[in-house]
Amino acid sequence: MSVAERIEAVTRVVNMHADKTGKKVMYAANITGEIDEMLERQERVEALGGTCVMVSLNSIGLPGLDVLRRAGGVAIHGHRNGWGIYGRSPAVGMSYVAYQKFWRLAGADHMHVNGLSNKFLRERRICH
Repeated sequence: MSVAERIEAVTRVVNMHADKTGKKVMYAANITGEIDEMLERQERVEALGGTCVMVSLNSIGLPGLDVLRRAGGVAIHGHRNGWGIYGRSPAVGMSYVAYQKFWRLAGADHMHVNGLSNKFLRERRICH
């Protein structure tokens, strides 16, 4: 299933249930890709009544996030894949508090977070 087909299929179900219940869940469609692909996907989400997109922050970088933030009117969920290199290395590491603040200031509306007592929480401590 293509990204476009998946966005349409899931959004159709979300909207159907919203019509029945009066409550709409937020589906964060992963639109990560080249900038033109992300813009097209973000437009599709908005046109279908979606409320959120998700991107892999370390893949798209600051310029990609900036383009999406300026172009769209939906929430942007920041996925932290690739975070492990920062959280595990005392040489190049940083606290997740600093990492998420950086991306939130750059335009991500909300972020993936570490779970309680997971591998990142235990290993993160070496970076402080």
